[in-house]
Amino acid sequence: MTNLQRSHAELRAAVIPGGNGACVASAQPAAEAVALTHATVIDGTGAAPMADSLVLVRGGRIAAVYSAGSRPVPDGARVEDLTGKWVMPGIIDAHVHLPGGRA
Repeated sequence: MTNLQRSHAELRAAVIPGGNGACVASAQPAAEAVALTHATVIDGTGAAPMADSLVLVRGGRIAAVYSAGSRPVPDGARVEDLTGKWVMPGIIDAHVHLPGGRA
């Protein structure tokens, strides 16, 4: 499991490295601020993907999404560079295998 996977489950975001496969992040400490920088964000509304974006996560929730470089990263925030990766807020890994399949 990567550092990114261990650090953001409350974000409930699927991060797709270069479009190959998906990984779901894990929980972060409640008060920690994390800046996911230079990601391409797909917001699920049908709008075009937002390239080179910054997703600010505070206390496990998305606090802001804006163009990277348009505002400074908040003091004390841990920065994760997601260049070449995609962030899809609200996507939850609900893939399961149930026992008792058809015979």
